[in-house]
Amino acid sequence: MPKKASLGTIPNPADTLKYGAYLVNAAACMDCHTQNVKGEMIAGMEFAGGREFRIGNNTVRSANITPDKETGIGNWTADAFVQRFKTFSDREKAAKVSPTDPQTIMPWYNFSGIKESDLRAMFAYIKTLKPVKNTVVKFTANSFVKSE
Repeated sequence: MPKKASLGTIPNPADTLKYGAYLVNAAACMDCHTQNVKGEMIAGMEFAGGREFRIGNNTVRSANITPDKETGIGNWTADAFVQRFKTFSDREKAAKVSPTDPQTIMPWYNFSGIKESDLRAMFAYIKTLKPVKNTVVKFTANSFVKSE
């Protein structure tokens, strides 16, 4: 039998970095934004994106969210980070995409309801991560080959 969970204490939101780290962990950002091989995350590539997801015949890869200025979000401001999430608050304005258009696995609509102060704490924490240079091709429309 599994043992009963021992719950920790949620950090005080006034401690922005600890609270941001808590939220990033709770949202499991590293799980999707880290490449893995056979289910094991590649050490040193935490948050650097490139994890592959198959959507139909296409391949979607997660973005590099480290503070690398060339390949990550190192040039982003907190306002830009918040806006990226809040853009998806209105489901009626959802982008219409065809199967060969760039897709995403990011649950933008689910995360668009995160409080702005929480998003800012998450961004503050992410900015403290080690920058990892990792160029990611986010979407590949794979050709479908029929076998005869």
